[in-house]
Amino acid sequence: MTKETNVIKSFINIVQSDLTSYESSINPYKNRIQIQGERFEVFIKNSFANTFQISDVSKVEQIYSEFFIHQGSANHPPDLIIRNGDSIEMKKNESKLSSNIALNSSWPRTKLYSYDEKLTKKVSNLIPKGGIDNLYAVGTYNKKNILNQLLYFYGDCFYKNTNFYRDKYSQIQKKLSEFDLNKKSSKELGGISNFDEIDRSSLRIRGMFQAKNPMIIDTIKNLLPSSQNFQMILIMRESKYQTINNLDKTELENLNSQYIIIKNIDLIDPDNSKKHLDVKIIIYTR
Repeated sequence: MTKETNVIKSFINIVQSDLTSYESSINPYKNRIQIQGERFEVFIKNSFANTFQISDVSKVEQIYSEFFIHQGSANHPPDLIIRNGDSIEMKKNESKLSSNIALNSSWPRTKLYSYDEKLTKKVSNLIPKGGIDNLYAVGTYNKKNILNQLLYFYGDCFYKNTNFYRDKYSQIQKKLSEFDLNKKSSKELGGISNFDEIDRSSLRIRGMFQAKNPMIIDTIKNLLPSSQNFQMILIMRESKYQTINNLDKTELENLNSQYIIIKNIDLIDPDNSKKHLDVKIIIYTR
């Protein structure tokens, strides 16, 4: 029988964990950002696979393979693909409210499509024709390098359709290629191999995307209780929430209400600013 997981299961597993098991063994010679990144990725995987309490690494990896069909590759999205489920991009932030989210060379995505040029061929072959929903997991660390906020949100709550950004990127790339320059072959927006006449310099034209943190939206920010320890927020369309199986929704809704807020809010439809989306927001604070 195929094992299944989803973001609601992840939310429940984190609530029921002690929030310390993500402090896994990390190579001490790596820098702080690498350490945070590894911890965060392991934490997210454990939350979806419910492996917080398993110390046997080989057993954990076996369970991962049952839940995930892809576990990331360097410099290519996504960071995780759930079997029969969503793609996940993981990001680390330094501030709960004010920081932009660095998407780097990965444009905003509502769905992950097989024809996305940023994907490896292996990942492209895993994506069904209609694409899969794209979930963002954004972790914020305090000065002690402890995860103190986790924000889950689906791209379609805040971004226009993926192809809007993909097409704009291609248009800019095409315009740059029209300049009469010594063009350098590049997967970036563009490049010039010999910028000066004696070929002592070159130019990289990088397309680095940033997204505003959803936490700055007043409708969301005003719902957040103050927290000194840990806060988790999940934002998804009501229509997406209704696709989650009833057992998981019931378990979530029966969790200790003292620490959890479940509400529906209106957000501007990114594809049509004259319309609004019915959005589910779930907040856990302790």
